[in-house]
Amino acid sequence: MNIFQWFLPDIIINFNRNSIENSNDLYETVFHELAHASHFNKVGAGFWDNYINYIVNEGSYGDGNGKDANLVALSETWGFHIGWYLSRAKYPSNPIVTLTEEENFVPDKKGGIDVGWVWDSLTFSYQRTGWIPRGLIHDLIDTEVDNVRDTFYDKAGTFTHQEIFNALDKDVRSPQQFRDRLMSETSNRDRTDVISLFEAYYFN
Repeated sequence: MNIFQWFLPDIIINFNRNSIENSNDLYETVFHELAHASHFNKVGAGFWDNYINYIVNEGSYGDGNGKDANLVALSETWGFHIGWYLSRAKYPSNPIVTLTEEENFVPDKKGGIDVGWVWDSLTFSYQRTGWIPRGLIHDLIDTEVDNVRDTFYDKAGTFTHQEIFNALDKDVRSPQQFRDRLMSETSNRDRTDVISLFEAYYFN
């Protein structure tokens, strides 16, 4: 096996008609996994071993209380955002993409569900929810002001994907550490609103 691993691909996307309904689903899955690959390439195997151990021990994303849950929250936030962002760019008119997957994401505290849907009676649509802060990177990049939860509003914005990726260093192992690295690398731009946004996602 050690000999063959040099010839095997790093990522295998197993197409299953029962789990992937259309081109958008496949596109999002591929770029979600490629986002993980880009993160792995930057942080190395030691970081990723902790990620894998968490997923194996919890059987999935779990409820956020396991060892290295914050590391998984950060890694999955990057993966979910890139998958959603690039599939939305590719298929902007696809209703599956334009549903509120990242925009108007409903944050949940650790100890809650890993990922699910809630019905929004104001917009008459389902919205994503869960303890992994799926909408966080989108809220850091977009320029829209929207209510995240309770009295918290997304007033942060205008950060670039390059700035986000630059802050995903191997010693950055939680959303809070990512926030602090992003601030230090962007001269504390929009610091008050950024801190408030992370608090809105229960990572303060």
